[in-house]
Parts: sequence; structure tokens; C-alpha cells
Amino acid sequence: MSNYCCFLPIDKTTPIQELRELGKTLNGAFIGIGYIFPLEQKSRLQAICDQAHIHLLSMPMGTLDFTAYVDSYKLDFLNTLKNEKKLKLNLLMKEKGVQDLTDTLNDPRFKEVREEIEDLETAIQKREKAQLLRNASEQISPYISLLKAPTEQEIAEELCKISPGVLTGYRIDKLELKLEGGEISVIAAPTGHGKTSFIINILLGILEQNSDSSVYLFSYEEARAPVISLALNCYIGEKISQNNRESIKACFRSGNVQYVAENMRERFLKQKNSFFSDLIQSRRLNIFYSSFTAEELTGAIRFLAKQTPKPTAICIDYMQLLRISSTGKTISRQEELKQICLLLKDCAVETGLPILIAAQFNRTVQTERELVAQAIGEAGDIERIAALILGLWNRKFSQEKAEETLYVKVLKGRHIPMGADEVFDFNGNACKISNRHQPSAFDKQFNDLF
Repeated sequence: MSNYCCFLPIDKTTPIQELRELGKTLNGAFIGIGYIFPLEQKSRLQAICDQAHIHLLSMPMGTLDFTAYVDSYKLDFLNTLKNEKKLKLNLLMKEKGVQDLTDTLNDPRFKEVREEIEDLETAIQKREKAQLLRNASEQISPYISLLKAPTEQEIAEELCKISPGVLTGYRIDKLELKLEGGEISVIAAPTGHGKTSFIINILLGILEQNSDSSVYLFSYEEARAPVISLALNCYIGEKISQNNRESIKACFRSGNVQYVAENMRERFLKQKNSFFSDLIQSRRLNIFYSSFTAEELTGAIRFLAKQTPKPTAICIDYMQLLRISSTGKTISRQEELKQICLLLKDCAVETGLPILIAAQFNRTVQTERELVAQAIGEAGDIERIAALILGLWNRKFSQEKAEETLYVKVLKGRHIPMGADEVFDFNGNACKISNRHQPSAFDKQFNDLF
């Protein structure tokens, strides 16, 4: 879009008030020496300006660039006025037969023109000085904060913006699994090993542990309905048929419970109604299928962080499906994921929210002994930005001894020691993951201290 400036003539005869009213009529913006007008008003404005002997200048540039141009033009405009006044003075000297400029100092015939020139020179000096100060300020301003000591109040305010973290209801090596505010946590697993199920269990655990909490899940892999069906299955947490997920989907499609075991139908309907009323309709559990770019996603998270109350946790499933907006430049996938990692890290720090991200291991991970952060597919920068990385292995796929358990190992931890691990019971049909042992009284007292 082009902007247009209507510059005022230099003879001071332009009806300023009339031009201001004209600017309002054409939805223009007054900027000192001229007016910016929309492109579609050019033909109408041109005729008016021709009648008023006002110059119309077309500038094919953005508003910010245009404003910068006008700021510099003002100084040029003043110099132009000064030169014209000097030319007028020279013509007047020739007309009066005065040869020496010093002879005009005390001659009243030249007083008005000389005063106008002096006023312009003063205005030019002030503008040049202001421009120098503004340039110096712009160069220094990014670093001024380095010279300022924070106050206690500022530290308190910053901490209030950061979530104190949320308990998930799970323990690893007797330590409570907690998602810390302002940090990235990652759950990584090979394909089909239960990372989405574990995420759902964690989110429901957060909601159970914190009665006034709300969580958001942005799914890039599955549509909203299947993920909500999975969450309902986990919420029920027990066998309702030989294939819980398909029975739940069939219930949604047909409206009846014919595929649910007869002795479980009443309980299923009661749990389903409770799930929707207590979690979905109350907007405590928020699940969306997302096609957001990484920039749009972080923008959405920042938007949610400004709401009252703000979310308790944000979850993204999963990392390798994220993309950045097209810039027209060809970059490698590794570089793209690096930029995505930085966007997510900055978003977590700025919002103070816990952000939980799912990721896939590459094909080098064939056993639970090969769970390492460096094996996360494509996104090596996750290891650098994450405060917590959990590696998952569904032991149903173990070659030695298949069992209904989920092995979880801390691959990186700031608050849980790296290398700590835990084996969880994993009821795949009910999508239910639970600690195998209840904590002792000593464990509870120990965890309460921290």
C-alpha cells in the first residue's frame, strides 16, 4: 500500500484548519508539515490539491518508513526555506542597490527577511541537535538496563509472573514429577510407545492435583475428536470392553452403548457425563487439533497467558510436526527446528508457563537401554532448551520379556537427577498409566519438604 503526503506550501497562505478538516474527511493523519492519505483517495485529493496549489507526493513505502522519511524531510524542508529566504534577501539587496551583506544589518528594509532567516537557522540547529540526541539514545537504549540494579519489588513482580510449577501426580525414583514454570519439558518415545497416552495421563493428573487448574493440548498428529476420546478412556481408567477406544468412538457415532460391556454401561455413561461437564464444558481440559505454524502457536500461547485465570500448563504433540512460516528462503530441516526450539524457549520464559512437548526418537533407539536425549529425531536443539527430558519405552515391545509396563528414564533434569528411572503400570486398553507402588509416609514427608 502506498502512502501519500500533502505538503504545505511555503508562503504561509495555506488554510491550515481547512486542511485539517480535509484530512479528517479523507481519514488522513496529520504529521506536522503534511498529511498522509489512503491510496484510494489519490484522484480526489489530487484535484483538491491542484486547486489549492499544494504538492502531492506519492511514496511507495510502508507507514513506518514513510514516517522516517517525513522526519528527515522536515529538516530538508527547513533548509529549503532558509535558502529561499536568502535568495529573497539577495534579490532585495539588488533592488535596493545594496552590495555588502553587512550593510543590511541595521537597515529596517531587510529586518523582516533577516529575522526569518535567523529563526530558520535556530530551528535547523535545534532539529539537528535533537536528531543527534535521538540517534545516540537509539544506540545506547538496548544496553541501558545493564547499568540498572533491580529492586526487590521488580524481582517479586517477575517471580509472580512465573508459574510455581504443577504436580502431575506421578513419581520418578520417589521424587514427585513436576512441570516447572517458564521451562520446557519433553517426553520422547519411539513411534507407538505411548507418548500421547502418557501426556493425557499427565494432563489429567495435573487437573486432579490442582482443582482450579486448566490445561491446553495442541495436537498436530491426531484430530480433536480421537484425542478427546482417548482422554475419556483414560479418565474412566478401566476396562469397558475388549477395545475401549473403538467402543467409545462407536458410542459417539451412534449415540448408544451397544459395544460397551453390559455390566459397565451405566458406569460408562455416568463417567462420560462427568468428563464432559467437569473437564470439557468447564474448559479445564482444552484439546485442539492445530495447524498453527510455530510463530502462530507461540502467539496463541502468549494470548492464553494473558487471560484470567491463565492456563496451568501447555502441551504440544508433537515437536517434529511443527513448521515455521515460509520466508521464501530455503533452509535445512535442522535449522528450521533450531529456530522452532528458540521460539518455544522464549515463549516459555516470557509467559512463565510450563510447556510440555512430545517428541519422537529416531530409529537408532531399538531398546530401552538406548534411550538418550541425542537420539531425539531431527531436533538436537531440544536437548539444549529443555529443563527436563523423559525417555519412554513401552515394555510390551521388549524382546526379553513383554509386560504391560512403561519404563521412564530421566535423560536430562534440572530438578530430578539425570539417570533416575521408574517403571509404571500401563493398561493399554484403558490408556491408564499409574505408579506401581504408593509412596510411604516417609516419602510423603520428604517430598513435602521440597
